[in-house]
Amino acid sequence: MAGLVVWTWANTAVQAPELDRVRFINTLTMISMGLTFACVVASEWQWRALLRRPGPLAGKLQAAYIVRLAAREGAGLLGLTTAYLAAANGTLRAYPAYWVNLVPYALFLGFLAAHWPTASRLAEEAGEVLGPKPVSPQ
Repeated sequence: MAGLVVWTWANTAVQAPELDRVRFINTLTMISMGLTFACVVASEWQWRALLRRPGPLAGKLQAAYIVRLAAREGAGLLGLTTAYLAAANGTLRAYPAYWVNLVPYALFLGFLAAHWPTASRLAEEAGEVLGPKPVSPQ
């Protein structure tokens, strides 16, 4: 979808957008940035809450990781949609600052790259949340 934003931006005519369209994109940008912050915080809260629930760790890890990633992806998709709308109505060409709407998607991709789910990485991250494994007396 980021490619679609760039393609749309490259194929829009250079003209001043209407003030109502700029206000609409401005409002969506503010919502997108606020929602991105909220989704990142909520995803970490959900990650910890799901890992602390009773049950087998493998199932909790899978569910917690999916929820964590889905919340961040949703914020990224809203940012991409806002950027696409800005490109389609000429706002992005007239006001390049609205490229900031691609930041939530970049954050999602960065998070995915940094936290790619391998068994050792998930075990390490779960250990950070759950604490050290208690040693049973022998």
